[in-house]
Amino acid sequence: MLISATHHAALRALASAPDGALRRRDLLLAIEQAVPMDNWALEPTDASGGVRWRKIFGFSSVGMVKAGWVLKERGVWRITSEGRALLGTPFDGRAYMDELDRRYDAWKSSQITTTAGTPAAGASEDAEDGAAPVLEMPPEERIERVLAAAHEALAAELISTIKSCDPEFFGERPAAPP
Repeated sequence: MLISATHHAALRALASAPDGALRRRDLLLAIEQAVPMDNWALEPTDASGGVRWRKIFGFSSVGMVKAGWVLKERGVWRITSEGRALLGTPFDGRAYMDELDRRYDAWKSSQITTTAGTPAAGASEDAEDGAAPVLEMPPEERIERVLAAAHEALAAELISTIKSCDPEFFGERPAAPP
């Protein structure tokens, strides 16, 4: 499994790095040296020359963050104590992906729950300010609230992801006008 192999290599590289941190480009090089890649994984996927495994890793690495194993900030990746603990156990790709999915789903549920409120929490909060409890709302209004909460969570995730990108992700900046 390409995803679990690249994730495991990333965690190992971060754990062996000074202060447990690497810039994104250095991390990608470490992964490339540690994980054998076939022609499919190394194949460019677009005109910019980005290779398939890096694109897959970039998207899938969000799960590592949401699982609590890695932190990303301004192009620097840092392993957490939970990530180090994970490396202390025998690696099993399938079990790793199952745990990553479980933790991601828990994070995702907490984002929607935190923003929209659970029915029990929402009902008591709404009742206090005079609004109808969530469970008594028409289905359309409940759906609107859940969608609004999902959009807020997505916006927060996008902002967080953009802030964590290495400046080279955005390409060269145009020269400032004179």
